Amino acid sequence: MPRTVKLRVSYNGDRFAGSQMQTGQRTVQGELEAAWARCTGYEERITLAGRTDVGVHAREQVGSVATQSDIAVSHLEKSLAGEMPEDLRVGGIVEMPWGFNARTSARWRMYEYDLASAARTFLHRGRMQEAASRLLGEHDFMAFASQGVLGPRGAVRRLYLMAVREGGDRGQLLVVADAFLRQMVRRLVGALVAVGTGKIGTLEIERALLMREPRLMPAPAPPGGVDPGPGRVSKLYRRDVVKTYTPKPGDITRGWWVIDGEGQHLGRLASEVAKLLRGKHKPMFTPFLDTGDFVIVVNAEKIVITGKKAQQQVYYRYSGYPGGLKERTFEEMRERNPAKALELAVKGMLPKNRLGDALHGKLKVYAGASHPHAAQQPQAFNVLSSRRDATATEL
Repeated sequence: MPRTVKLRVSYNGDRFAGSQMQTGQRTVQGELEAAWARCTGYEERITLAGRTDVGVHAREQVGSVATQSDIAVSHLEKSLAGEMPEDLRVGGIVEMPWGFNARTSARWRMYEYDLASAARTFLHRGRMQEAASRLLGEHDFMAFASQGVLGPRGAVRRLYLMAVREGGDRGQLLVVADAFLRQMVRRLVGALVAVGTGKIGTLEIERALLMREPRLMPAPAPPGGVDPGPGRVSKLYRRDVVKTYTPKPGDITRGWWVIDGEGQHLGRLASEVAKLLRGKHKPMFTPFLDTGDFVIVVNAEKIVITGKKAQQQVYYRYSGYPGGLKERTFEEMRERNPAKALELAVKGMLPKNRLGDALHGKLKVYAGASHPHAAQQPQAFNVLSSRRDATATEL
């Protein structure tokens, strides 16, 4: 009768090409399944709780197998011990309820990454711990994942613990999470070591996390640990750190905002609109690129200004011909064209070039309370709270 068996696997990864089965390569899974077939007579798939790279060691990593064999688990453990190579051990074999799977049933996983004493002398532990604390919790860790096909969860993972520990002549980075992406631990270590050596700061890590951009982070740390040798820092962390990131056209996503101008002061409203048009509310803001969003302003006829500015604020227009200078007060402008005053105020806050013209083209101002852009599903922007945080609710 079929049953599920759990195994605890320990190995030295120096001579393995990783844990996952690979054609023509010596892997942990391949050695386990070959030994299992010799002991039980069944060629069955053994699932490990996680994948490891070449050079990564494991201590009691959980595995599982749905087997047809009826050999007692005590006999299985002894038989497998005699079939294992010197760098691979299996123990703690127990029978589990049907349906147990080492990968999907695991609640958390832990990695320990060693730092040699020579590397520790160059690392600022306080900065590394501060950066690690910013990564705790549930985030989209796409910035710390290698390219590949993601599952239904995408790159979202929950990081329970990430700490810098001292022990003997070596240091350790301890990482605990519900699951890891491919090369995620090595990339996290690479980022923290770069912080510890002063190559990047905590802000760069937060920015990469928010933008989901792996190119903002250093190269991943080597799988065998960081041991640069006496008197120098590993060259790994002197390269591949992007100092300046320029968004590509495919990286820019544009949203739609709608602002109610009723009771809003002209100057404050215009400054907030200009920020949204330029994209200053986004981490990817670049002064010479259009990274901003579209902005809709309704109830422009109800915008207010303070004091006597309604009569003192004068708008000039010159045709270029003698006697062609025309002037209008704000009050007259509001009566003739309520949207014009805001459009001019915003235009004065944008760059005076072709980029400014393109930014201004994304502004849509309407005198009344309605607009024809419902298909774009604009979000409401609260100008009063935008000084600290823009609150958005879908209309």
